[in-house]
Amino acid sequence: LPCLNLWKVLQEESNWPELLSDGLHFSPAGNTLVGTKILQKISEVFPELAVVPCKYTGSYGNSGSSCSGITTDSPWWENIDNACPSKSFEAS
Repeated sequence: LPCLNLWKVLQEESNWPELLSDGLHFSPAGNTLVGTKILQKISEVFPELAVVPCKYTGSYGNSGSSCSGITTDSPWWENIDNACPSKSFEAS
């Protein structure tokens, strides 16, 4: 079972105290580091599940992002017709 040793990751950082907001919970910088390390681990161990961000926005959560190992079964939020949302979920 793959795992990510966050203790080791933190100890390898010279500024590790700044990565914790109160000695236990991650600061914004700590959350960024953990997110980056999780994405790296997923890419390494499960490359088919690695999400590629949108090439225009860099976002992982819009229709420009992609993941070859996960299929979508509903429209992205920006493709939903706000005048008639149910229409957006009809089979084409």
